[in-house]
Order: sequence, then structure tokens, then C-alpha cells
Amino acid sequence: FAITNKLIALADLQLIPYRKNGRWGFCTSNKKIVIGCIYKKTLPFKNGLAHVQSLMGYWGMIDMQGNVVIPCIYNKFFSFSEGLTCVKKDGKYGFINNRNDLIIPFIYDIAYQFSDGLARVRINNQYGFIGLDGNVVVPIIYDNVQNYNDGVAWVKIGEKYGTIDKLGNVIIPIESLEEPNNYNCENQLTDNLSIEEVNGKYKIIDENKKQLNALLFDSIDIRGIGVSEGMIDVEINGKWGFIDKTGKLVIPFIYDEVFPFFDGLAGVLTNDYWGFIDKKGNEIIQSLYSEVTTFNNGLALITLDNGEEGYINKKGMQYWED
Repeated sequence: FAITNKLIALADLQLIPYRKNGRWGFCTSNKKIVIGCIYKKTLPFKNGLAHVQSLMGYWGMIDMQGNVVIPCIYNKFFSFSEGLTCVKKDGKYGFINNRNDLIIPFIYDIAYQFSDGLARVRINNQYGFIGLDGNVVVPIIYDNVQNYNDGVAWVKIGEKYGTIDKLGNVIIPIESLEEPNNYNCENQLTDNLSIEEVNGKYKIIDENKKQLNALLFDSIDIRGIGVSEGMIDVEINGKWGFIDKTGKLVIPFIYDEVFPFFDGLAGVLTNDYWGFIDKKGNEIIQSLYSEVTTFNNGLALITLDNGEEGYINKKGMQYWED
């Protein structure tokens, strides 16, 4: 039972990146430092591991006891996806697993994370896709490519565009001079809602082409997230607010800029400073910060006027000291 209780306690423990005198470590939710502030930068834990940057500027990973799992030897280090992560070392990109085994060698000028078993890569200014075993699936012959969407990716050769499937077969011949718009994905809001332009304004329509409400907006969905937690950010006359997915105006048009709702809160900009509101429009975290991110697992990264960064929780508790 002692071992079980220890595992339960560990699972319940949230370690939060903590900044002290310009260096980073980790603390508990009540600000007790448990992993010393010895790093240039730390990122939140995910699946029991956290990215850390050494004082020399190299990235690696540690576990929740502070043990080094992957040494700080990489110039760039991304999140794990499908069991692998893309890392940069000595000017080239490759892929490792969470034991620091090199799975795909450092031969790429640029590489991106895996999605649906494929990763976008570049060699000598040409793009293609590789599989999880490192074998080339889509030939590295294109001047540009974009990630797959519903099994289709657009590609570019010279000044012309077309589309391919996940095996590299051409779907739309590479003949168009017009850059694709992600197959009209920018007009999709999900939940069977989409955006339609009307004389330079925008309305939201449902799957039956019926307008959601009587309003015409100057902009919709500033971050391209779509319906987020049942809310849509919309703008009229330079001010942003939120409607719900039925079209009801929930939060009035009073903000200079907004982020979508995540973890029940949305970042809002007022008089050059960011704070957070709830879905009723109540100010939960005062507008104090020059930059913010959305909340993720109860934490948001903020930037102060002096350029220093730090994390806050959903109650506004600040995890740093100078």
C-alpha cells in the first residue's frame, strides 16, 4: 500500500515551472520549490517529463524527481508525437524516442513533428514526407508542402500548386498559380458552423446555410481556432466580444483583442494589457500583462513589461520571484 500511495501522491502532484532570480526550476502549487532553479528555462511537465534548457542554451528533459532523462545536448527540442520528437543538433534535424535513442538520423535541414505517421522534412530546399521508420513516403521533390488535412496536402513546384494524397499520388495536378486556402478550412468553425462573406462583412451560417443571427461581423475567429468551449470570438468596429454557438451575444464588444476560451478562461486585451475573463464576462485575472498565452492544464505563460516571463494559475497566482 505504501508504494501505491506514493504513486497516487505523485500523480496528484502538479509541478509548475518557477522562476527565481532569472533561473528556472519547479515548484508545487503552493510555491514550494522541489526542483532547484538551475536552468535557463523550463516548460510544464507532460506525461511525467519536462523540457529544460541548460544555462549554456541546450535542451533536454527531466522527470518529476529532477532526474535527467535526456541530456541537455540539443539546440532545439519539440514535444513528443507518436512516440518520437524532432530535435536539432549541429545544424541538422533528426528524431529520438523518450530514451534518447536516435531513431531517424540528423540529415534534415528542417523537420516537423509526426502527424498520422508522417513528418514534413526538408533537404536542400526541397520538401517531402517521411514515415516513423525514417523511410521517405512522399518524395522530397517539392519547393513547399503543407501538412495533411483529411488525407490531402497541398504542394508547390516553382510557382504552381496542386494536391497529393498520403502516398504522394497527385490528386489535383500541379498547375494552379493560386495558393490554396487550406481547402476552405479557414471558413470552418466546426459544430456544423461556417463563415460566409457578405460585401466585406462576415456572417455565421449553419449546415443548412441559415444565418446564425442577424449580425454581420468585421472579423470572426481571430486565432483560427473555431468554436472553442462553445464560444466564438467576433469583432465589430475594432472591438471584440463572444457569441455562443447558438448565436447569442454572451460577452459584449469591449475588448481590443482576445484569445479563445481554454480551461474556461479567455485572454482579453484592454488598454494594452492582458487579463482573463470567464464565460460570463467576469474578470478573473486583472489586466496586468503585456503578453499572455491561453490556459493549458491550469497554467498560462505571461510576459511582463520588462520582458520577463512567468506562469500563472487560474486564480492569478504568480509563480516567480525576483
